[in-house]
Amino acid sequence: MDISQYLDSFLAESEDNLATLDDLCLALERDGAHDDTLAAMFRAAHTLKGMSATMGFTAMADLTHHMEDALGYIRNHPSEFQPTVVDTLLAAIDALTANLDQIRDSGSEAGIDHGPILERLAAVISGHEAGGGGSAAEAGPPKAFRDRVIELVQSGREPVVVEIAFAPQCTMKAVRLLMVERTVESFGECAAVFPDVQALEADADAPTAYVAVIVPDEDSNALLTAIQEISEIAAVNIVRLDSLLTSTNAPDVQQARVETAAAVATPTPAEEAHAVRTAAPAPGGKVRDQTLRVAVSRIDEFMNVLSELVIAKTRLELLAQHGGDHALREVTEQIARLTTSLQDGVMQMRMMPVESLFQRFPRMMRDLQKTLGREFEFVMTGLETEMDRTVMDEMGEALVHLLRNAADHGLEPPEMREQKGKPRKGTIRLSAYASGGHVYLEVADDGAGIDRDRVLGSAVRKGLVDERTASNWTDAQVYDLLFASGFSTAEKVSDISGRGVGLDAVRGKVESLGGDIRVESVPGQGTTFVIELPLTLAILPAMLVRLGNYVYAIPTGSVEEVARLAAGDIDSIQEQPVYRYRDGVVPIVDLGDRFFDTPCRGEYPWNAVICKEGKRRLVLIVDDIVDELEIVNKPLGRYLEQVEMFSGATILGDGRVALIIDVRQLF
Repeated sequence: MDISQYLDSFLAESEDNLATLDDLCLALERDGAHDDTLAAMFRAAHTLKGMSATMGFTAMADLTHHMEDALGYIRNHPSEFQPTVVDTLLAAIDALTANLDQIRDSGSEAGIDHGPILERLAAVISGHEAGGGGSAAEAGPPKAFRDRVIELVQSGREPVVVEIAFAPQCTMKAVRLLMVERTVESFGECAAVFPDVQALEADADAPTAYVAVIVPDEDSNALLTAIQEISEIAAVNIVRLDSLLTSTNAPDVQQARVETAAAVATPTPAEEAHAVRTAAPAPGGKVRDQTLRVAVSRIDEFMNVLSELVIAKTRLELLAQHGGDHALREVTEQIARLTTSLQDGVMQMRMMPVESLFQRFPRMMRDLQKTLGREFEFVMTGLETEMDRTVMDEMGEALVHLLRNAADHGLEPPEMREQKGKPRKGTIRLSAYASGGHVYLEVADDGAGIDRDRVLGSAVRKGLVDERTASNWTDAQVYDLLFASGFSTAEKVSDISGRGVGLDAVRGKVESLGGDIRVESVPGQGTTFVIELPLTLAILPAMLVRLGNYVYAIPTGSVEEVARLAAGDIDSIQEQPVYRYRDGVVPIVDLGDRFFDTPCRGEYPWNAVICKEGKRRLVLIVDDIVDELEIVNKPLGRYLEQVEMFSGATILGDGRVALIIDVRQLF
């Protein structure tokens, strides 16, 4: 049977199951070995294994089979679970993700080798098992080693006892043990070793060794990481002292495995590729609605057809208004209602909760804590907020940059936070909310805030600003320098930041989507990046205005009020007209003067459109207010993409083209 026709479905379902496993791994690390969590993980892995085997992808099926074994053991021995085992499970998920990416790209598993991760999964089980027979090392350390540990404990110098498992292919174990001893000495005192180097040379088959180290508790994880990085070391475990001191048999070992530096580093390319994932189903949660998978390209094609239908509907309404046929008007109104319902339905199909975008970030932030040595709580709010799928797909990488900056630049190291009287653990918050036809995404931290002088100093050294004029800049102008190409205040380049390309790329992406980004910061309290995006890019309500013989469109999301200004409403500041509005004054821009050098301001009253952006307002003077209707936003094309003041164009019902004014540029 030809199963290639099912490949797309397999890829989509596998992606969902991997996302579920990823989320549940974080829950396992956070909440412990709850049976519901482990059962949900086992079901997801079992489903993935069955689908992989059915499709003939044996490497993927074999890896998920071993993952099932590890999950089954943890589920049967929950008291022996240690959160650090999650590192191995996450590494297995990364390997499965890379496997799936290769299948997507090439349709095969050629060259894939899961050997190292299979060994680590096997060690999750064997690391918890008591030794049966075999060499002395397999039976645990001898009485002399235990006596030395007892002596250290009684003297008040409680050691960390580390079990080291050599890789099966290791042929020079004595050399590896000597390297371990030298590594240990850089962290503390190596108080006891079994077997010693000479004994290990005589018994080359010994699979494990034990080391007792006097080291501060806070350095134990760093010690384990350093030992794990030594080649041909398969596993590193911490031995529970109470079991070691009360048993004459093999010690009851608690798993304390750590990943190598490469595995703990920044998110893998496979992880970066998955910007949109479905949320993990909560065990015992409510039943999901039945869903039908439809390619985004098909919805986009349907949206293009609907856009043309909206233009035709507007044309029909115009003809009906000028005609005297009552029946034609009735049919036109009915078509308008049906088109609006159809449009709303398609727009809802394109809208998705931001939860599917945010779901990728908890894993990334967990890894960043380890990589950067930061301690913080990652909080996500507004997950139910909906936005256009096309906009959402484009925002994944931009949010990655902002979140990395918050962890690396925004938050202080834990020790520094304590010195400042702050909680050792910081907070990074990712929020979403909708307001006034826009979706807002915020990345906030409670770190040190932006150092205005440091930013200006870096900009002056790079020749971006003049030192004399920059001293009078507002905070907003200074913060805007952060988005300059190549700008960075980092003292050194790292895998996370320092190259000066992140925020520049973020602004470019946001503005290409018709959005805006701004920075709010309070020294000592934290920084917030606020991204404002349109709900959709395809169809939007707009107000039509006339300038001379031309018609322009202003998105109603930017319009606060329409007014006719009398002479008594106008003041002048520095010879520029302003409008007295509520408790303040608002600048006036004459669009006729701006576009054609032919002012619209003539005899009073003036036709005015009061626009808003956040807390700012601007009055646009036009010749006439024509109408308010829904328009289809068409891009200007690559030849006109550098044109400022206009975000796109639309075709009106009478066939004329109207440019869409980008109010942000006027501000």
